[in-house]
Amino acid sequence: MAERWITKTELCEHFRITDRTLEKRFYPLATKGTHYITKNPLNDNGHRVWKLSEVEKLVRQSSSALQRRLARSISASLEKQKNSNDH
Repeated sequence: MAERWITKTELCEHFRITDRTLEKRFYPLATKGTHYITKNPLNDNGHRVWKLSEVEKLVRQSSSALQRRLARSISASLEKQKNSNDH
């Protein structure tokens, strides 16, 4: 049976963290389609539902792997922003 997707509230309860911690610490590291999907696929800023097993794998990674992942994410965001400003 396929794993069910859980809400932000359920994810916070599982890890015993606040919504704010989730948004500040997990959002930059999470990948759309792997760790979460949006409830409305046409709205990237909409509510997210999470795949618990994938988020747990992410959390178990070493801190250096997470730092590299965050650096790549920030770099990609800056590149995307630069490209949108060029047009």
